[in-house]
Amino acid sequence: MSAARVNGIVIATDDETLPTADLRQRACTELLRQAAISAGLLAADDAPPVDGAISEAAAAAIEALLDRELALPDPADD
Repeated sequence: MSAARVNGIVIATDDETLPTADLRQRACTELLRQAAISAGLLAADDAPPVDGAISEAAAAAIEALLDRELALPDPADD
């Protein structure tokens, strides 16, 4: 078996046995990290995740990307 990858970035090594939900979460996080890089919100040389953990810069860039891209409705009084 080979390491799980997203666009060439390892998200789980051969020796990790992850539930599908955890692997999916790592894949989604990596896709968001890559989108933040593409959007210019994160340096292209940001370190890939280690054991599923991203850098503080990547976390902040993902938050900025989501804030910019998601239109959340204002809450109604009811």
